[in-house]
Parts: sequence; C-alpha cells; structure tokens
Amino acid sequence: MALVFTGSYLIPAPRERVWASLNDPDVLARCIPGCTALTATGPDSFAATVVARIGVISTTFKGDLHRAEADPPSRYVLNGRANGGLAGFARGGAEILLDAGAGPDSTVLTYRAEADIGGKVAMVGGRLIQSVAKSLADDFFGAFARELGGDARPLAPPPRPAAPPATSAVGTTAAAPPTSVHQGDMLVPVRVATAFLTGIAVGIAATGAAALALGLAR
Repeated sequence: MALVFTGSYLIPAPRERVWASLNDPDVLARCIPGCTALTATGPDSFAATVVARIGVISTTFKGDLHRAEADPPSRYVLNGRANGGLAGFARGGAEILLDAGAGPDSTVLTYRAEADIGGKVAMVGGRLIQSVAKSLADDFFGAFARELGGDARPLAPPPRPAAPPATSAVGTTAAAPPTSVHQGDMLVPVRVATAFLTGIAVGIAATGAAALALGLAR
C-alpha cells in the first residue's frame, strides 16, 4: 500500500536551534514515540528500534535510515525502512523543510513522507493509518517543542484534491472494508510503522557525520 504523509508545524525556536536539536540524539530519543535505541551505523546512516504497546500487546520494529540530501539549516531528505516481521513493514522517504519566515524566534517545519506499507499494517486501511500517523506526528512535535521550551502548533496543510471513490471491476463503488475485531491488535504495528515515516523521519533526518558523534540526521 502506497501512502503519502504530510504535515506542518510552528516550532517556537530559531531555525538554527531547531536544526541542531533535530540532530541531537538525546533529544530525538526522548521525543520519538517508543524509541528504545538509536545507533550510528555510518557517517550518513543509523539504526533505530521502536517498541509500541497497546494494552498487553507489544510489537518491536527495527529500522535502517540513510541521509540522501542535506542543506543545513533548511532542508534534508531521509530514506528508510522498518520491519516488524509478520506484523508488517514500512519503507520510503521523507523530505523535511525548515522555514525561518515565521520570525527570528520561530520556525515553520514542513514534512512530506512517501511510504510503501505491507503486512498486517496495510490490512487496517489507508484512512486509519493516516489518522494514526497524524497522532504520532503531533506527539513527536509536541515533545520536541517542549524540549525547546514551548509548544508546537500544527498548521493547516495546503488544500489537496479529493480522491475519486474506489470502484470495483464492474464499475460500481466499492464498499468500505468491514472493521475487524482484531483492529486494535493491528494498530500496534501501524503506530510503529508510521512512526518511522513521520516521527522518526521528521526527527532523525540526516545532516551527516558533521552533526554529532552519532552522525544523527533527521
């Protein structure tokens, strides 16, 4: 299942400070939902482990992330993949933009992530995944802004054209898939997979080896 995630937030800190914090492994580890490990594997790459828990259910996803482009302090591109075994997988890329146009003491951060999601994750449907991704992004940016001493404010996304209704092979509108009684279980891998393409993609973009000893980039 191919999906696109987008979002924009007003961060109450100068762009240079936002950029530096997005490259601070300690800050990221505290802000990324469920992140339990973040390890450099090269000058432009690292591995991350995220654990999601809902009730007594726990799923661990491990991901590899690699910086493709960086233009400090305004833009970077991150490619990555996350795998949770039978629970599902996510792979794709994200572009993060930092705009100082909001004023000297604030930054507009915008991200766009394109993901291919499969396994149990995909079974819950794109609409629910989008909703969970938005919640994860809000959680990450809320924690990130608090690290900088303020509160993140979600900004309205640009208008998008409405997608045409899905049709069956005979041209009739396809019915929405029934809600599964196991949907709560499936939300575990959904939360983790989308975290890699929102929370992690936005929080770990790459600036390369010059960033910190860990070479974190987000």
